[in-house]
Amino acid sequence: MKLDELNIEEASPLELLKRKLAPSVYSAQYDRAAKTMYDVLQRKRKENNGKLRHGVGYYAMEIARSFQKVDHRALLKVFTARQPQGIIKCM
Repeated sequence: MKLDELNIEEASPLELLKRKLAPSVYSAQYDRAAKTMYDVLQRKRKENNGKLRHGVGYYAMEIARSFQKVDHRALLKVFTARQPQGIIKCM
């Protein structure tokens, strides 16, 4: 099987543009989603003795599903940009 034969879907330029602009256009949604993500990660860390069962991207995806017009990849970027690096490394 050659690499050209694989049908790999990549993000379209329009989707990439939406992902770039959405945090500034829907900033209130992303602020609430980032705060919720922080709260969920803190709670999960306490429940599991300092370890998370999944990666931070998984939690971003699950939380983004509960907010309208929030992309999980953009939420992850917003979250990592706003949180101190020590918090993310501990998780």
